[in-house]
Amino acid sequence: MTPADIDQSLALWENRLSSAAHNLFDLQADPTYQCLTGTGGAPRTQLSGITQSRVAPALENIGTLFQCFDLLRGTIDRAVQLRRDLPALFGAEQKCREIEQLLLGKSVRIPVDQIPIAQRGLLSGADGQGCISPDGLLNSMVKAFENARDGVMAVDKAWRDLSVTLGDASRRIAALRSQDLDDSERRELEGVEHALSLRRAQVESDPLGTSLDVDSVLRPVLDRLTTAAAERAQLRTDTANGLLNAHDQLRRLSDLQRDAAAAWTEAQEKISGVDLPCPPPESKIEALKDWLDRLQQKFNAGMVRPVSIGFENWNSAAQACVSDWERIRGANSAPLELRRELRGRINALKAKAQAYGLEEDGDLRVLASQAETLLYNRPTPIDRARDAVGRYQTLLNERANQGGKTC
Repeated sequence: MTPADIDQSLALWENRLSSAAHNLFDLQADPTYQCLTGTGGAPRTQLSGITQSRVAPALENIGTLFQCFDLLRGTIDRAVQLRRDLPALFGAEQKCREIEQLLLGKSVRIPVDQIPIAQRGLLSGADGQGCISPDGLLNSMVKAFENARDGVMAVDKAWRDLSVTLGDASRRIAALRSQDLDDSERRELEGVEHALSLRRAQVESDPLGTSLDVDSVLRPVLDRLTTAAAERAQLRTDTANGLLNAHDQLRRLSDLQRDAAAAWTEAQEKISGVDLPCPPPESKIEALKDWLDRLQQKFNAGMVRPVSIGFENWNSAAQACVSDWERIRGANSAPLELRRELRGRINALKAKAQAYGLEEDGDLRVLASQAETLLYNRPTPIDRARDAVGRYQTLLNERANQGGKTC
């Protein structure tokens, strides 16, 4: 190495050592590090479980890191001193070789017998006498520092996240206590609450293990219970609304029954010659009402799911009644509508006959009289009346065609 190379290398080492010292002291000043190591006046946290196996070995290397830093600092300081004493002319080459050996060779001697066996991974590049190059030692220190830093940060994040997670779990448990849970779900909730208290006691010593445990055990159970409670609450709301609407539906069904009965009564009085379906009995309304009252009583007693199933059956039966009774009402109303339509049609046909000058036609007058007699008598033989109106219309068309007119 030339003096210029040496100066450049020493400047680089000064920057490296300054950064290493800054980062080591920052790590030591971190509150989580101090809790984990019992430094800075904080009581030492006794680690256990996953956290102990992952973090404790990395933290134990911090002390070795400072020892290695001092050795590295001493080596670079010797090189700096040699560079200061470098003669301008004679002997400079020998001194440059000595500095080069310090900076590039295995010039740092580690007292291996003073370092616990668990920490000797730092010295993976050392020879049999515990000598290692400055670069090799620094690379080992960087890896050890990163492991310790990552472990501290993982614990810090776990403690922060668990504070939120366990607080949220407590609030969810409190909310679920007020929900409509069955006996098995309440026992399960009590188990979760007991497990949560155990996790709280575990948080300080094994936050990494607790995080995994909460995610894999507690949260899925709370999610499932919350979903079940929400579904049951929604079922209660839907069933309550359904029962409320069912009372309105029952009133509409009663009106429909009365309309169907009235249509049948009127058709019986005014129409003959047609099979008229009998109206639905009022007992069906009473049966549906009694059924609905029983469902309401069970719902008020807290039997939500059985009532929801029973209400589906009730609703199906009510809808079947609606379909049947609308059909019956329609069947009884149809001949009445037909009679009104035939009355209107015969009047319109007579008006056309007058317009064509055929009102005095004897055959047409006879047919019109027959049709009107049938249509305005009670009961009206609807088939005969329809046939009479049809014959009048046919004859009117024939007479109109004979006169060069069309209806």
